[in-house]
Amino acid sequence: MRIIFTFALITCVVMSDPLMAQSTSPESTVLLNEHQVYWREHKSYLKLEKNSIEVLTNEIPAKLQKTLNENELYKGWQYSPLYFDKNTSLYNLYIKKDSTIMIYGLNVRGKAVTYDSYTVHDE
Repeated sequence: MRIIFTFALITCVVMSDPLMAQSTSPESTVLLNEHQVYWREHKSYLKLEKNSIEVLTNEIPAKLQKTLNENELYKGWQYSPLYFDKNTSLYNLYIKKDSTIMIYGLNVRGKAVTYDSYTVHDE
């Protein structure tokens, strides 16, 4: 009886958290916000290096997150993909405004080191 109750409790907790319940199946995109759906569908727009890994919000270094939250330049960063490049040790933030994607390369302390931008044409 204790095992069944524990299983039921864990199932309720997981299903109540959309991020934990999320899978990579197409049906699960309803749990994502519109920005996450956009980036998932347009991942080819990201100019990723081979040694880049996606960074989750809870993995962002405190000083970098403080910079992202406080600088108007990065407004909306929460809806944009962030990748860590193992070769350069930079965090690359991709922000889309209209048809332009801006890539900000920031170090662990939140200092902007690189910047690039390019235009995309949504279908």
